[in-house]
Amino acid sequence: MGHPLCCRRAEKAEIINKVFVTGAAGGPLAPFRQPSEARGRADKMGRHDPTRGAVFLDRDGVLNRPCVRDGHPYPPADVEEFELYEDVLVGCRRLKEAGFLLVVVSNQPDVGRGRQLRGTAEAINQKLANAIPQLDRIEVRFHASEDYGDVCDCRKPKPQF
Repeated sequence: MGHPLCCRRAEKAEIINKVFVTGAAGGPLAPFRQPSEARGRADKMGRHDPTRGAVFLDRDGVLNRPCVRDGHPYPPADVEEFELYEDVLVGCRRLKEAGFLLVVVSNQPDVGRGRQLRGTAEAINQKLANAIPQLDRIEVRFHASEDYGDVCDCRKPKPQF
């Protein structure tokens, strides 16, 4: 069963605009080698290419197969349950060859709910990083979610993630 990794052209443009023009948190980025408004001093920045795009990928159900229990999808309970979709490596390699940064963004609320140890989630993420060397970064939030009284603006899809 194949699984698409690329988003449509309009979605790519929106992602590029969000990250490289407005900033990941929704505010303006400091111009190249110019003072940051937050710190009032010049940031030490290397050369960057603001035209380089990024693809943001979810972990469970996008890169790896969800574990289905009682007819509902769940993240893997442990490293042994973790299984990539068969076309993920090829898809990530193609995206990387096209010049994209690859960033995994994942909410792992089971940690916040006490259903999974943080070390287990981190071990799964390490297995993911080892399996897909093209990944540039893995960002994870462990909050339980608003349904559990854990209100936070830093969970995806909120802008502070």
